[in-house]
Parts: sequence; structure tokens; C-alpha cells
Amino acid sequence: MTRNFDSLLSKEIEKARFKKYKLGEHDCALFAINVIKEIYGIDYGERIKGFYSSKIGYLKLWKEIGGSSLQEITEIIIGEKGREMRKVGRGNLVLYKNDMKGEHLGICIGDKVAIVSVADELIFIDILECECCWRIG
Repeated sequence: MTRNFDSLLSKEIEKARFKKYKLGEHDCALFAINVIKEIYGIDYGERIKGFYSSKIGYLKLWKEIGGSSLQEITEIIIGEKGREMRKVGRGNLVLYKNDMKGEHLGICIGDKVAIVSVADELIFIDILECECCWRIG
């Protein structure tokens, strides 16, 4: 974990808090990727940043990468399977699945996960509602 972890995480959450959702620019995946890059210096965005701006675009990108879901794409890009939620820690990448809203990536901030939402900018979901996580750093 970086020395300035708490301040970097807070800064990234605040930067995203009122930023409007825009697919391919400020969406759940790019938010999570940007937070990880700022905190850990790891850039997982090389394969996706700038490659989509619509739902059709990201579905084509998924096909090119070789996955059929956000979880599969994340596992390919990160290079490991998602872990059980009982292993989650602050700053980890988290997958939230909702039957109505689909899959979303977010960042664990304690007992909540920060996720960029289409309707509400940044939202905070209870960690117990999430599917799996990836330890970063």
C-alpha cells in the first residue's frame, strides 16, 4: 500500500463525486482504473481507454479481448480470477452485480464500494451486496 493511500483514495473519490457519467470517459470501469493508477501506479487501462464510447463499442471491445461479461474482461485484464468478498480490503477493485442495472466495477472504501452510476454520478453500495474482488498493489 502506498504511503499516502488514505489521502489519495479520498482525493480520487472527491474528484469523481459530482462528475457526470459518460461512457468511455467517466464510467464505472474507467473510474476504478483511474483510482488504481493514482493510488498504486498500475495502469490497467491500456486495453480499454479510448476504445469505446457507446454500448455497441464496449461490446465489440469485450469480444476483441475475449470475454462476455465485465467480470470476465476484468479477470483477463487483471490476470487473475475474482476473489471472495470476505478477502476484500480498502482500495481493492470490486464487482457489483444487479439484475436491473447489470455489472459495475467500483473501489472498496471500507464497508461501502464507490461506483460510478449512469443515473447518479458516484454512488455507494454496501460491500455485502458485491460479487467478488481483486486485490491490487
